[in-house]
Parts: sequence; C-alpha cells; structure tokens
Amino acid sequence: MNAGQLSPSLLERVDRLALAPGGGGRKEAEDSLEGESSGAEERLPDLSSLVVPPEVYREVDRLRKELPRLVKDFHDARMRDPPNLDVPCKTGTHLSLLVEDLSYAAEDNLDKAPLQGLADLDPRLTKEYMRGLHWSVVAENVEAFATDWLEPILAQIKDPASKPSMDETARRDAYESMEGEA
Repeated sequence: MNAGQLSPSLLERVDRLALAPGGGGRKEAEDSLEGESSGAEERLPDLSSLVVPPEVYREVDRLRKELPRLVKDFHDARMRDPPNLDVPCKTGTHLSLLVEDLSYAAEDNLDKAPLQGLADLDPRLTKEYMRGLHWSVVAENVEAFATDWLEPILAQIKDPASKPSMDETARRDAYESMEGEA
C-alpha cells in the first residue's frame, strides 16, 4: 500500500465501526485511521532530486500555498455543530481537484510513479466525502494526511529555475575535484 493510501478493507472496517449501534464504534474507527496514518514520515518518497517541468512546478506551488487554508477549512468544518452530512465537503472536493490537476500535469511530462501517492488522494477523498456517514472521522485523517504527508512531499519539489543545469553541475564537480588534487 502506498503512503497516504487507505486500504479498502480498512475503510470497510471504519464504516462498520462508525455505524455500530449506539455510536460506540466512533472511537475505534478513529483509532483505526490514526494507526493507518502513523509513521507517515518513514514512508515519504524522496523527491528531492526530482526535476519537474515548469508547469508541474506551478501546480505544486499552487497546492503548497493552498494547503494551510484547506487544512484550516477541514478543521473548522469538523468543529461545526453539527457538521453538515448531507452534502460532500467542498474543501475536500477542492483539494482533490488540485491533486488531480497535479497528477495529470505530471502524467504528461514525467514518470508518474513518484507522484502516484498524490493521485491516490483524489479518489479516496471523493469516495469518503460523498458517503458522509463518518465524515468527521475521515476529515480528521485528511487533516493529518495533509500536514504529515502531503506538505513534506510538496516541500521537496523545487523550482526548476533554481536547479543548476547539468553543465553547471559538471563544471562545479570538475572544479572541486581539481581543488582536491592540489
């Protein structure tokens, strides 16, 4: 299972727990999701050397700037009393569309594998927010997912204009090796 991707069996278990008679399953459902998202830092792919085309970087940068506001929206919506369970979360839809834009941009320009985890977020958000049955449980997990996994991933992706070209890198390496011989 990719980082940030919830297994279908886990989602089914969360459904059963969250919908248990008497509402006693909510805490167990939260614990299941919390266990799934713990250790996200150890599962982060290393994208620090990934060179992305300018159009992909623009999408990454846009999402990176939007993320704090989106996380706050999730938090505020979750704290509403009661949360509106009749409609899908607009913030969740907006976040999923940003991620979808990024994955489509990446698909056209580079191997999609390093960004696959971002694409996995889109169907999960759509499916879970459309259900609305355990909306607050999933919102809690998405908030943690955004701050513990998505934010550090986006931080690794650098502006292609700020990376030295291969010629500059080769020149610098040759210069450093000559200094080492002297």
